[in-house]
Amino acid sequence: MFIPVSTDAPVYHWPVGTLSLIIANIAAFVLHTIGVLPGGELWQSWAMHFGSGLHPLEWISCHFVHFDVVHLVGNMIFLWIFGLVVEGKIGFWRFLVVYFGMGAAQAFLIQLLMLASSDPRPAGGASGVVFGLLAISLVWAPKNEVAMIGAFWMGLYPFRIFHFDVSILALAGFYLVMQIVFAGITGFAMSSEVLHLFGAATGLGVGVLMLKKNWVDCENWDLFAVIQGTYGSTAVSDEVDYRGETLESRLREGARKPSTETENLDPSKAAEALEHMRYCLQSGKPTGALTEYRRVLEFDPHQEIAPADLRMLIEALCEARLWNEAGPLLERYVEQNPDDDRLRLKLAAILVEIEERPSQALRVLKQLPQHGLDERVSRRRGRIEKRAQQMIDDGVLELEGRRWK
Repeated sequence: MFIPVSTDAPVYHWPVGTLSLIIANIAAFVLHTIGVLPGGELWQSWAMHFGSGLHPLEWISCHFVHFDVVHLVGNMIFLWIFGLVVEGKIGFWRFLVVYFGMGAAQAFLIQLLMLASSDPRPAGGASGVVFGLLAISLVWAPKNEVAMIGAFWMGLYPFRIFHFDVSILALAGFYLVMQIVFAGITGFAMSSEVLHLFGAATGLGVGVLMLKKNWVDCENWDLFAVIQGTYGSTAVSDEVDYRGETLESRLREGARKPSTETENLDPSKAAEALEHMRYCLQSGKPTGALTEYRRVLEFDPHQEIAPADLRMLIEALCEARLWNEAGPLLERYVEQNPDDDRLRLKLAAILVEIEERPSQALRVLKQLPQHGLDERVSRRRGRIEKRAQQMIDDGVLELEGRRWK
């Protein structure tokens, strides 16, 4: 058994709508169970029925119908995770429009296709909309991770609980493939799996539409950027700087996005983003930390970031092999902390091996003292210098970037 509990996706809006929907679903289940709401058994008045015409009220009410506690709890757990991702990007009101719009659209299509059906079984539950949110999360934040808790019991072995992280891309892909396989076994006859796929298809359409219309800001971490290999700050850090722009302008331009919600400076939000960045670093979430770092600069370009925080972010990005993202931050750090020999060497190594700028790497290394270096630092410096000189001798065409004196 695996249960998602949290995500490192950036949350720019409190999940008020998500929590409200969870409370409403639980309340509807409890009130129906104890007989307060009318309609006899739970599904008779609110569930979606087939073969008896179109019933618009059912297109909304059916998503609040759950047939047992397990059905309810499972849907609410996943509503929490994927609602957090989606509402965190677009806010309360737009999230509710997306949620109920997707729910009504998929219910209408299903009831329309089943007009000639004689199946007496009603359909209900939030899972169709949850799969829609899953698909939107897949489009908007595939590289963000979900923290999972797993539990198992094997024979004589004691009950064990463990935790792990999985990307939204992998998690969503797993559930979508599973639905396709089980739906295929039944020849794609109407079933829970087919209803889930209807929901996912609706969410996929909504997610792509909002992304392409720039109605949501995914900060270049969307599915299309991942497929093209341009996700994150790669598109910014790889640009050739022929105008002699400073590192600060590159970083801050990369942080700014055309959003009416964040176009004004807000030091309090910058401080909050800085705390979120530290939390992401402590939780081992480098991509989430990088996103929060950009928010700091977006809300307050003059916000002071402690060298220790910047160093932790750089080391986390390097450990995750996000070299293009780490490079500009390393330049800034070394410029502000010229005596940090270890990170100066790391910057030189990235300039040589990743950016293929050997002359710039030699200029960075030139500022190291000639004597008194730690033996390991000295040996590594020699290897980088040798590689840089070899690249120059081989005639590597070096694109101009930040100039080091």
